[in-house]
Parts: sequence; structure tokens; C-alpha cells
Amino acid sequence: MPDPIPAMMYGTQLAEEVVPKCSLPGTDFSQFYKIWKCPRLALEVADFGHCDIMNQQYWKVCTDICARSNETRLDEYYKFIQGAISSFLITTLQGRQDAIMYLFDITKVPVKLIEHQTDWNCTLERKSLIFL
Repeated sequence: MPDPIPAMMYGTQLAEEVVPKCSLPGTDFSQFYKIWKCPRLALEVADFGHCDIMNQQYWKVCTDICARSNETRLDEYYKFIQGAISSFLITTLQGRQDAIMYLFDITKVPVKLIEHQTDWNCTLERKSLIFL
């Protein structure tokens, strides 16, 4: 395995803000970001929960237990997730550093972010975007 191993940590607002909490503070993406070595990237998306990444059939089952978002915005969310994962993988697996700019430049991120942290070149940078 290469050292260091790049990582993208990802969280959603609804996973921690409603009851029942589907992601517990201290065991979530933010905690993994704290203990991971660079290169690393952490994003927390507002207004969505972890159920929202699922297809419609599983989304309905999941949201019976956990928080649900506005289902009219799921297509927008799916496109963001696809773009974020593609950007990360194209950069880390193909070495195209231009692809990760989609995630570093928050003006290019099409959904509202609560947290955006990067330590890609081993020079820690933390940006709290919204204080909820």
C-alpha cells in the first residue's frame, strides 16, 4: 500500500442533527479526518442524510428509521455525490490534480456545505463554512 493513502471523509447534516442520530459525534467522518494523515479531504453536506445516497426503494425503507431530506432534491444530491467521488478517484488513481479542484474550490460545489477541510499537501487548512 502506498504511504500516505489519500482519503475523502464525507458526512451529512441530518445524520447527526435529528433523533435518532444515525452517526454519533466522535465516531463520525470528522473523527476519522482528525486521525488520518494527509492527503485528506472532509466534506459535510447540509440538508441531507445518509439515507439520501440510496436508490428510491432503499431510501423509503431507510427514512422510516432515520432522518429524511427533501426528496425533490435527490437528483441534485446524486449528481453531487457522483461528481465528488469521480473527482477524488480521478485525482488519486489517475494522478490528474486538476480534477480535485472541483472539491477544493467551494464555489464549484453545487450543494451547501457545513464543513470543508483539506490537508492535501500536508499543510492543514480548516474551513468552517456555517455555524449551526
